Amino acid sequence: MEKPRPISRCRALTETEYRAMMRASDLVVKPLLFALWETGCRPKEARTLRWENVREEKWVLAKQKTIRSTGKSRVIYLTAPMRKMMDVRRRKRTSEYMFLNEDGKPWTANALRLRVHRLKEKLGLADDVCVYRARHAFGTRSILKGNDVLTTAVLMGHSSLDMVSSVYVHLANEQTHLLNAVGQEVDGADAAAGDGAAALRACPIIRAAR
Repeated sequence: MEKPRPISRCRALTETEYRAMMRASDLVVKPLLFALWETGCRPKEARTLRWENVREEKWVLAKQKTIRSTGKSRVIYLTAPMRKMMDVRRRKRTSEYMFLNEDGKPWTANALRLRVHRLKEKLGLADDVCVYRARHAFGTRSILKGNDVLTTAVLMGHSSLDMVSSVYVHLANEQTHLLNAVGQEVDGADAAAGDGAAALRACPIIRAAR
């Protein structure tokens, strides 16, 4: 199969797109998609995550994109649904890596891109859907929740405020404008992705463990 071309990243994955992908995914890729949506981490940060990086409420990555400019480890804070999923996966761990493919090996960038490409074709989603858009969705939700630019930048591991100001604030403002145009109220995170309880119910890895 021909490799899908890398595409522009400047759009947030919608909740409808995310939930459609989750419903159509198997239990191999579903936890990884869930993690990308819940944490806003870069796909590579999730693909290469080791258990040694995992703390109770956060991931601590010593090797990451911005460490040269910040001099600090990248810290990814976990939501309650994400912590619950981590507990389930910890009990079933078989590797030093958190997220594994069908062969029990860490996901490669191309394998994940191909998997999402197949899901996109199967579901008839927009051509520009890709895993990185889950990160944009996280940033947009953060702004919609009322978090300031600095807080959002820290949560997402940006070394400057420019990316947050130019992309996520724009996306959040655009969504607010469009919702207001059709007479809807924006209710923080609920407007973008639902609350934590909904995320818990949406994760079959968590449901299966109950």
